[in-house]
Amino acid sequence: MAVTYVLIEAKTAVNSSISTYTFSGIPDTYTDLAMLVSCRNASGNYGGYQVRINGQNSNQGYQFFRGFLSQKQANYRTDMIDVAQLPITNTPNTVFSADSFYFPNYSTTVMSKSFTAESSNMYSTNDYSVRLSGATQWATTKISSIDVTLDTDVFLSGSTFYLYGIKNS
Repeated sequence: MAVTYVLIEAKTAVNSSISTYTFSGIPDTYTDLAMLVSCRNASGNYGGYQVRINGQNSNQGYQFFRGFLSQKQANYRTDMIDVAQLPITNTPNTVFSADSFYFPNYSTTVMSKSFTAESSNMYSTNDYSVRLSGATQWATTKISSIDVTLDTDVFLSGSTFYLYGIKNS
């Protein structure tokens, strides 16, 4: 069975004054969703971003595993879904994150919503991070909006956000 990706919406930061990008009014005509993000914060300081489903920041949890050249880390949190760390000042300002998200069964109303995330980032010319996350929102409503919000900064111009619907054909 062939899988088709249909672009639902694309967003590009054109100035460095926005800290949240929202995909809203997501149609329920697909089986799954995919989101691709390539971003960087304007200050270049250490930071990350969160993903919120339907504007919620409660009844959720996520587990992540992150590896650097110099260390590894794992954690579980329920206060936010903080899915990626961003390139910082000692990387060239042309380096953006490379992040992908998969939301299976996003339109069902009989089970909680979950998603996976993969994030790859360069921290310096000598250090690189790969982060794998799994998250769950304990709500049975369909996903109708997704927020991508920086922790403490604004997105650098040129940051891009793409949301795709996936259907089996």
